[in-house]
Amino acid sequence: MASLASRLAFLRWGVRGFDILVLLAYPTLGAAFAWPGWGTEAAVRFVIFSVLNICLLTFIYLLNDWSDARLNPEEPQQRKVQALKHPEVMSERQVLGLAFALLGIALLGFFFLSRPVFIIGVAITFITLIYSHPRIYCKGVPVLSTLTHHLAFASLYFLAGWALFQPLSPPAVEISLYWGLVLSAGHFSNEIEDFQNDARAGIRTNAIAFGQRLVFRLGLALFLLASLYFLGLAWAGILPRSFAWIGAGLAGAWAIQTFRYRHWKAGDPIRPFRSFYRAAYALTSFLIFFLLLWQKR
Repeated sequence: MASLASRLAFLRWGVRGFDILVLLAYPTLGAAFAWPGWGTEAAVRFVIFSVLNICLLTFIYLLNDWSDARLNPEEPQQRKVQALKHPEVMSERQVLGLAFALLGIALLGFFFLSRPVFIIGVAITFITLIYSHPRIYCKGVPVLSTLTHHLAFASLYFLAGWALFQPLSPPAVEISLYWGLVLSAGHFSNEIEDFQNDARAGIRTNAIAFGQRLVFRLGLALFLLASLYFLGLAWAGILPRSFAWIGAGLAGAWAIQTFRYRHWKAGDPIRPFRSFYRAAYALTSFLIFFLLLWQKR
């Protein structure tokens, strides 16, 4: 039987903490846009909501790791962080049990916190299951994987944060689409980085179906399109007008990156590009979050 220390170490090698924090930005920003103003009740609701989201996101990544290991038994050892990396410590059954226990906690909490949030949480769970479960596995269906788990997932997750404080509205949906475009664009580079592993496992991602170069160019185009869309939302008054400079800065940055990577081809390094867009969106997300809360102080 695994010791308590080795079980606790699972949090380090079995739980994708960084990825969870990245996706936590979507509902957090949604809540920031709908923030009713500073007060104890709003702060408590937000903290509870964030804890429940960590449970839901942990479920999503544990299920994804389990599914990947089912399709490619070598997957856990090829990744630095993977839930089934040490089955002698956390077995497949225990990982699944933990995943669905966390899902139950998240959905039960959403139910009592906000019925609209609960409904969105159920929708996100459904998308996760059809994307990750090895018997359905939309992850291996080109285009559909992008439309479901990335465009729809990110948009819905942003709306979950909005629904915590305000009823959903057309502007909320229009703003949420921006985050869906960003996640979709970023995931194309993930597919390029995982190209060899996915090919060995027989997973037909967009990069495998259409080629790495085409998918890379599509990702660049989507990043630029998302930035122009953000700028358009600010110009139209759907976003605060002061956010127009953020959209303009992003659009300019992506125009430069498009020129810089115009000769990129399969086999060229992808990590510097990923580091750039992660840093760019981490910075702008923090700016948006703090500007929104500052305006509602």
